[in-house]
Amino acid sequence: MTSVLGSGSAEWEKISARRFDHVIVGSGICSVAFADAVLRHDPQARILIVEQGGFLLPENLQGLDAAFAPLLGPASESYPWRTHDASDGRLFVRGILPYLGGKSLTWSGWCPRPTSAELAWWPAGVASTLGERFAEAESLLGVLDANAIGTRFGWYGGLQHGLQAHCTDRMGVVPGLRSVEPARLALADGGRGELGFRKFAVPALLFGLADRIDIVPHCRVKSIERRAGTAVALRTTRGTLPLRGANLILAAGTIPSTALVMGAFPELTDAGRNLTAHSITLVRARIPVDELPFAGSENGAELAALHLPGATSHSAFHLQITGVRCGNPGLMYPVLRRHAPDCDAFVTADQLAGSERHVVLTCAALGEHGSGGDCRVIVNGDHLRVELSSSELDRSTWDAMDTALFGLVEDVLSSGRRSGLEYWVEGALGGRWARQRPSTAQCRLPGLVHEASTLRMGEAADSVVDLNYRLRGATNVYITGGALWPTGSSANPTLTMVALAQDLADRLTASASQAR
Repeated sequence: MTSVLGSGSAEWEKISARRFDHVIVGSGICSVAFADAVLRHDPQARILIVEQGGFLLPENLQGLDAAFAPLLGPASESYPWRTHDASDGRLFVRGILPYLGGKSLTWSGWCPRPTSAELAWWPAGVASTLGERFAEAESLLGVLDANAIGTRFGWYGGLQHGLQAHCTDRMGVVPGLRSVEPARLALADGGRGELGFRKFAVPALLFGLADRIDIVPHCRVKSIERRAGTAVALRTTRGTLPLRGANLILAAGTIPSTALVMGAFPELTDAGRNLTAHSITLVRARIPVDELPFAGSENGAELAALHLPGATSHSAFHLQITGVRCGNPGLMYPVLRRHAPDCDAFVTADQLAGSERHVVLTCAALGEHGSGGDCRVIVNGDHLRVELSSSELDRSTWDAMDTALFGLVEDVLSSGRRSGLEYWVEGALGGRWARQRPSTAQCRLPGLVHEASTLRMGEAADSVVDLNYRLRGATNVYITGGALWPTGSSANPTLTMVALAQDLADRLTASASQAR
């Protein structure tokens, strides 16, 4: 693996003089999924990854000491765009993590398979391909469900099975919820490694490919230079990188990839339109164990994690539920936090202290935002702006998923007996457990995630990307990631992103073999 970190112009000149088969912009999950799939089919393929940041962490933050926790969340993110929320000025799109591996360094690892209703939004051929490729994507990501994690590592035991069975038995109580599934999480080495439970992260996989790929860090791509429909060079902060016939793979995330396309191919007037994302409601609650038939071990420590797909007549959402029971929080909290599905959304030590006789729940609802087509990316020279608004459809979806979330907590998990149910409520003097629900402003997060749909893939001539992942009107520019989505839908997108990146790799290596 070639790195120009800390080296002079001589190393850059060597890289820029070489010929590659594939040049990838970005070093996140799509990038490594594409590179891994190409090299499995063609071990001699020449691949260059161009990454704007440098090395930060060797693995997912959750596997490291709690001292690294400040790296989580918006404070660690970079915002190469300005956001304007035309509705109430509150919403923004979460930023990028400009380091080797991107957000795989801090992500939660939730990898549910999209429902058949969500796949129906895709062109029929793409939906069929996804159905065939999910298993391969799960293998790369090391996906295990919480029940299997419990068998392998412990922690997800009686509380996991009891919570799942209880919700399944009462599924008809909450309108809109369709099913109950154990959470599916991406683990390094599928949880088979010597270090045990660790979330999947890109650096480890990239290091495994180190002798077969080249990576240029600290190199931000500013624009694509084209000649007619062919991308011929990248203008970067280190200088011009000639492509010399290489396939250009844009894998830098939805908004950065869209900005590059809009700057180089202004004739694609639908690029940047129809931005979608996921809105989030986050609530923490606790229920006395005396009210629950599935409270788990009294003196030990247990976790549970469930995924509950839901829908309205016009949109999709889902709930992510994490439960914890701990008889000794002072001792066990660091271990529980390490094994939890959501490190950044997991209950705090303060919330768990004093809750020894409770099951404490972190309840998140994620739903479509922007499906009305009113959100977009705008490029004006070197300036990048994200325009957001909340349509009636967006508001209706958010209301529906909030109703489902509180219905699950109050009418399913507490079985209609609300006397002991408490929510964590923030006040002027800090947080406390209280009987009343938190306000809408407290539990609806302003940061939208999983941005998508700005370079939609389709059969129609007016789609921005064709069914071979190629930018329309271009001969050698290919798109990966959430930008391809027909709509943001509901499911966490990583599994689908990986499946599509692997499919693109297979198509390009097959074409190269035929050409030879």
